[in-house]
Amino acid sequence: MRGWHGHEARAARPARNAVTIRKAGLRALRKARIYRCGGSAGISPASRFSATAIVAAPSSGADYIASGGRFPPWYTTKRGDATPIREAYVKLPALPKWCQWNNFLRSHDELDLGRLTDAEREEVFRAFGPDEDMQLYGRGIRRRLAPMLGNDRSRIELAHSLLLTLPGTPVLRYGDEIGMGDDLSLPARESVRTPMQWNDESNCGFSFAAPDRLALPPIADGQFGYRTVNVQAQRRDPDSLLNWLQRALRRRKECPEFALGECTWIDTDPPQMLAQRFELGDSTCFTISVRSA
Repeated sequence: MRGWHGHEARAARPARNAVTIRKAGLRALRKARIYRCGGSAGISPASRFSATAIVAAPSSGADYIASGGRFPPWYTTKRGDATPIREAYVKLPALPKWCQWNNFLRSHDELDLGRLTDAEREEVFRAFGPDEDMQLYGRGIRRRLAPMLGNDRSRIELAHSLLLTLPGTPVLRYGDEIGMGDDLSLPARESVRTPMQWNDESNCGFSFAAPDRLALPPIADGQFGYRTVNVQAQRRDPDSLLNWLQRALRRRKECPEFALGECTWIDTDPPQMLAQRFELGDSTCFTISVRSA
């Protein structure tokens, strides 16, 4: 999904400190009536180049968020076509210079498919939440990222690679960095709100409280149980998802072009390929993402 993210621009003059810039940015946002938004909005890139069709092209970011502000995410084609991502970004409303879209794969709630057509929603349900207990309110999926992608390491890496290289600011949800699972025995949205799995000790290292005092129980059994999936174990494994993602984050930080540069989409023949060029000053970076069959 996407929401407004304002970052501080560099001061043009030494006298303009960060506080001055922040106040100027807030005044501009207030003038644009952005505080009418109420919630987040956007596209969620994920496996098989999941992307969305835009319901309506708003005239401005403020109108977009104020009107409900969500792209229908995770609508994916089985062919692995990257075209919808490019089309969606082209249709996004323009933002002020000091603002970016927030990109995230999953949120703290269900995966909301309410803006898809009935046929599109059914397609996403079949791909990522085929069972009735995986669905919520007839329009959402109450699963975490790793189970939705079949715990396939290559698909999880592709999803995070897109998250870190698409225009905007990436937002990581807790637990996704180690591939945490969900607990479908819990009601409604609680299935994706289980404690962070820090280690293989009592309460998965999340709390010293008695187990019956926890708001929600940790995931204890199966391939996503805390004795198998936890931060401590993955820190010790150089090939773990956690260490892979930390390396990816370091690379992003080393390349300010991704965060601050101008993104241009590069035409490619294979539909499963997404190519981008980021330019910042006299520096240029290229990225290529490929969804294999």
